[in-house]
Amino acid sequence: MPSSVPAGITLVQEPSTAKYDGMPSSAIQAGYATHIATADNMPEILLSGARARGHSPGNGTCPTTVSGMSRILMLLRQYHRP
Repeated sequence: MPSSVPAGITLVQEPSTAKYDGMPSSAIQAGYATHIATADNMPEILLSGARARGHSPGNGTCPTTVSGMSRILMLLRQYHRP
């Protein structure tokens, strides 16, 4: 991963599952991807990262019944508020 990227995770959609594969392919080739997954698997990757930091479903810090892209966006909003 390039040294200018701070610690964290970078989710990149598996290019073969993307409608347009240019952006995910570029991110992978540039070395920015820490996780490459289908869109359906991204929420679990985010939840696993949240659990590793002490957040878990059931304690009010992670959504549990939302699926897909909505779930990803909810997690991003929750953990990256200014």
